[in-house]
Amino acid sequence: MSAQPEANRAGESAPDDGVLVKMQGTHVVISRPGIPEVRMPISTFIKKIAPEKRGTDGVVLPDGVKSVVNEGDLDIWVYECPPRVHSLLWIAKDSPEMSGLGAKYRTVRLALPYVIVLAVFIARGRGQMVLSNNNEVYFRTEPLKSLNDGLYFPALLNCAKSNSADSRPLSWLCTQNMEIPNEARSSDKNVSMRAYFRGLLHCLFETGFNLSFEQHNMRSWYTISSQIDPRLRSVEEWEEATRRDPLFVLDVPWIPVGLTVQEACKRIYKMFHGSARQYRTARDVALAVVAESIVSSMGLSGPVRDRMGDYLDGPF
Repeated sequence: MSAQPEANRAGESAPDDGVLVKMQGTHVVISRPGIPEVRMPISTFIKKIAPEKRGTDGVVLPDGVKSVVNEGDLDIWVYECPPRVHSLLWIAKDSPEMSGLGAKYRTVRLALPYVIVLAVFIARGRGQMVLSNNNEVYFRTEPLKSLNDGLYFPALLNCAKSNSADSRPLSWLCTQNMEIPNEARSSDKNVSMRAYFRGLLHCLFETGFNLSFEQHNMRSWYTISSQIDPRLRSVEEWEEATRRDPLFVLDVPWIPVGLTVQEACKRIYKMFHGSARQYRTARDVALAVVAESIVSSMGLSGPVRDRMGDYLDGPF
């Protein structure tokens, strides 16, 4: 009678292409013939494969942040600005340039419906969260009551339509020239995240709305939305409609996204990392442990972690 496979012993997994995962004392140990062992504390391993929900993680949320969605190493702040008339810097008709230093602006007063901002923070080591460049903006005609509520695309010049189904934000807020407050560099997460967010809202509402996207063969959601209602055909008509009835924006048939807030957040996570990692085999576990070891030793984080599998396909 043949002996039982070594994998049947307590505390060990079945071999997978020679990879062995076992619990030894206080550590998870990954081994494969001809490759040095990799060890990880069991407590770290548990957090890796089943991370705790962080919630706000001690951060005092700014006014208007309705919820925090934790997805892997992302924190997504869901912000809502209620309907109001905004004073915005809009590209002037006689501007000599479509964007940039030569652009000319004028102040317009435009009514906006509920504005939803998905501010995407990503972990960058030592417990710090850094604002990403892939933040998204949407409209709603009612206040958020649930993360299962739907979204509309925003008729704004500084929000771009994606040319890619999965790899780009659906309604990207351009933050190329965003001024990052000095406090964002603070080691205090509460100070830094609030500062990043303050800079993001300043970028959205207080910097110039221009034709940069149209200049670079893209389309803003204002250009796309301007034909859905005669009151939006030009910024002048929008101003006039605002003067007559600032709440008309709650009756505009904005273009639906087809996603709920929760689904939009999950799409953002997938955009950063692909589908959530599944742990079905010893090799899946080995990749996670070895990648974390490499990432930690090199001071790397975020998307780099999910590309470690390409490297590990060789030795592991």
